[in-house]
Amino acid sequence: EDLAQAAVAVGATVWTLPRVQSLISLFDLDGDGNIDGRELAEALDQVALLRQLLPSTEECEFEAAERAWAGDLEIAPPDKLRLAMSNAAIGRVGPLSVAQQRYTEQAEELRLLHATAVRQNAKKQHTTRIEMRLGLVAEQAKSASSALALALTKLEDTALMAASSIAPRLLRDCDGYE
Repeated sequence: EDLAQAAVAVGATVWTLPRVQSLISLFDLDGDGNIDGRELAEALDQVALLRQLLPSTEECEFEAAERAWAGDLEIAPPDKLRLAMSNAAIGRVGPLSVAQQRYTEQAEELRLLHATAVRQNAKKQHTTRIEMRLGLVAEQAKSASSALALALTKLEDTALMAASSIAPRLLRDCDGYE
């Protein structure tokens, strides 16, 4: 209740008591019913990673143009569109790779934490919370892996598109040197 009241006091009116309770249940990694600085930092890192998985505005602006161009491969796309397509394809791979790695590391940490909790006969509530968190992180890792595979395929397709669009110009230039 204190956290919800403090949030409203600073203008964060979206943080009602039920939402604060949900937030605590999601990000309370050690099961003590509170979120400390370490847990909050990790939660914010996770939110930032999830934000990177969402399409950027730049991608949305050129996706329709890219689809229209893809219907007629004989016509080279405009330079601005080619650059935007390449930048978006390249820009997706890095964050997704980092997200996949972080989720994999978190899953391993949670597996170790769960094994330790079981060995120490921890309360069922605590082990269940770890299992739930592990399931969530494993699903996030799987999702990040799938998204990374799609991003790498898109990057390869974009590289092939760029190569095929500059190939005729290279051939013309090559003929000029003979």
